Amino acid sequence: MSRSTGRFAPRGRRPGQILRSAVDVWWATLSSGRFFTWWSAAVSLVVSVTILGAYSGIDLAREYVPALGISVLSWSLLVLGMLPIAYEERRMRTPLARGLLVLSAIVVVSGIRPLLNDALALLLLPDPTVGGWPQRIATNLLVWMLLLSLVAVATVGYSTTEAVNQRLRRALAALAVADRRADAFARESRVALADRIGLIRLELAALTADAPGFDDVRRFSEVVRAASHDLEDRAGIELAELRVDTAPAPAAPRAHRPFLTRLRPPPTLSVPIAYLMCSLPYMLQVAPWYLILIAAVLAIALGRVADVVSRRPVRRSAQTRGAVLLAAWLVVGVAITAAGLWLLPAAGVTALVPLIAFPGVAVVAALCTDAVHRSRVRSRLLTRALADEAVSLTARTTRTREMLRTAAGELHGSVQGRCVVFAAALEDAAATPAEAADFRIRIEAALDAVLAPAVDSQPGVDEIGDMIAAWSHVLEIRAELDPEAVEALSTNRGVSQRVAAVASEGFVNAVKHAGARHAALSVRAGTVDDRPVLQVEVVSRGVLAPGIGPLGRGVRHVGGEVSQRGDSVVLAATVAL
Repeated sequence: MSRSTGRFAPRGRRPGQILRSAVDVWWATLSSGRFFTWWSAAVSLVVSVTILGAYSGIDLAREYVPALGISVLSWSLLVLGMLPIAYEERRMRTPLARGLLVLSAIVVVSGIRPLLNDALALLLLPDPTVGGWPQRIATNLLVWMLLLSLVAVATVGYSTTEAVNQRLRRALAALAVADRRADAFARESRVALADRIGLIRLELAALTADAPGFDDVRRFSEVVRAASHDLEDRAGIELAELRVDTAPAPAAPRAHRPFLTRLRPPPTLSVPIAYLMCSLPYMLQVAPWYLILIAAVLAIALGRVADVVSRRPVRRSAQTRGAVLLAAWLVVGVAITAAGLWLLPAAGVTALVPLIAFPGVAVVAALCTDAVHRSRVRSRLLTRALADEAVSLTARTTRTREMLRTAAGELHGSVQGRCVVFAAALEDAAATPAEAADFRIRIEAALDAVLAPAVDSQPGVDEIGDMIAAWSHVLEIRAELDPEAVEALSTNRGVSQRVAAVASEGFVNAVKHAGARHAALSVRAGTVDDRPVLQVEVVSRGVLAPGIGPLGRGVRHVGGEVSQRGDSVVLAATVAL
């Protein structure tokens, strides 16, 4: 913890921690129950007709189309065979069983696919080339393990973020209902205040129209007291008691996005590295080491140029960006194909594979990148909207309650006090016209002050209570504040605001990361480095997704840290006094 600020300071991650985190993410993806999807089927089709196409031994262009057909047919048969595996993957309950099933399926498919390609070639081609199975099985195993894992990480990340977004949308919709209640509360409170003041003015006019006596002023004082109590009772109304339209707002229609606008530049060098890793076993079989080295350097260099071109910071539309990305990787494919035909003429039609593989892999990676990026952007926007809505709702509710309590206090203290003083002066004789006029002027001035108070949110537990009441539309909250914490919140507005910010961020995390319906807020007095602080914790049942760090943007803002504690997600922070 930083001594200067009392906040949790971010810690650097060591290479071993990064590796463990990457392995955790990979295993969580493998055992997620969503490894085999339509996205993985689409990527496997692209790879099956490019990097892993049945082109071994093909020298003539006319043989390319039948070989392509065999690749597609083999892919179709394997996908049909994988459908029961994908179904079973979703039915299994334990992550270990799901992970072992996926690994076994990848190994089996990698071993079967070369044999299936050769069997189809023997049936459909006049002069098929078969064999080389160890190298081809190793290539299949490497390709499927690498590419399908990358695709699954993207799709699982996307689906996880979308699940978070769904929870955030539901919470935002619940707060929208509370927001309408807060508006109704503020509107009805202003009307009630104006009505009570109007009634008092009418009674005041009737009182001072004649020479008022002791009993007349006492009756007027009772009217003021009743209005004061009524406003005080109204200040304690729970928002949930107010009836408003709770119908959800109609969902905005989803705008159609052209294909090119969905192409967002994938991570730097991911496309050439994926291609080289997947094609390495084949290249080791057909080319000497120095040609493989030249091909690798050329692919990485051209891939880097394509990355730079597709990311060039110029003003252009998303559609233009997508067209530039597609053209850049198509040029890379053409260049690699030309280099392959020049350096290794014996490769024949196989040298044409990069022409399709580079733009194909780039498009798949770009689509995955765009989907994950847009989902994360929506998640950030929804998170901030949820937090801002809760803050706005709390502030408006607090202001309304403070307006009512201030008005009730003025009526009970200032106005009734003047009534008591005036009545005491009238025990022996009725008021003169001048005394009645003076009393009316003083009361009117006090009523004007009640209608236009300089209201500001005051420190205290009430502000925390309004924040909890706002979030109670989303979560069931149990709050525990020790006596020292209550005293600190009641005497220091800055502290109460910071505690409310921490609690609100904790409730956002309960919805976002834990998917919880219950949360527990704890505020206790303590010390850090011999300085008094309040220790704030928000605990909710749930499990943090792998790869989520302890310091998100909102968590950093409130000086806290998110961690997994048993079966609960905990946001903890200290607030200096």
